[in-house]
Amino acid sequence: MPLSAKDEGLIRLFMTASFHQWDQLPALGKVCLEAGSSAAELRGCIRHMSVLAGYAPCLAATATLKKAGVLGEDVPGKAGGPPGNAFSLVYNGVVSKVLNRLYTIDGVLAEWIRVHAYGDVYSNPGLSLRQKQLITSAFLSEANMHDEMFGHLLAAMRFGADEAACRAAIEIAFRASPAVQPPHEEHPVYRSALGVLSKAVDKVQRDGLQGSMADAEVLFPDKTCVRLPQLPESQ
Repeated sequence: MPLSAKDEGLIRLFMTASFHQWDQLPALGKVCLEAGSSAAELRGCIRHMSVLAGYAPCLAATATLKKAGVLGEDVPGKAGGPPGNAFSLVYNGVVSKVLNRLYTIDGVLAEWIRVHAYGDVYSNPGLSLRQKQLITSAFLSEANMHDEMFGHLLAAMRFGADEAACRAAIEIAFRASPAVQPPHEEHPVYRSALGVLSKAVDKVQRDGLQGSMADAEVLFPDKTCVRLPQLPESQ
């Protein structure tokens, strides 16, 4: 099944913002809204940038869309408190293996990733787990981070995306990339990404993973952590 117009718009918005093409964001944000994106999905898409594209581009994209009047009302999100369980959902069955690898590289970074990147940002409501994994896979495909992309493609398909949707997400990333000259189909990184997708599809079919966690939702130890935070009082 191909991507919906809504998901296509969100992925394109995310990638364009990640490439710092600020002048294109207002029009793309409006396209998302016209395709049926909710205020929570639009906010969730941009907030997800903090994990992959960084805080500064995330803030710049948010400010650009807010100034253009595209974001609308503020939307509650996961802010503080104990982490949600997105890490265990994304890395279902290989949590210990992933944590061991992260701790081998840098234990402090591993905890930032587990507790904040996944416990806060990946656990944040707004986008579904399927949407988050399609966006993440698209970003990693263009960034030539294909070892990491493999696991996120598996997660995307467990959460309900199919091969066509994953391929479409990769296509959007390469079409949006200012670093890839057309035709992108001839670019070696694009070809490598499709090779990794093929391997992921083989594993999903072999292990019967397609849609196996389509109904999964993030759980929060403390639901009051999903909120609109108030400005702290000056000390």
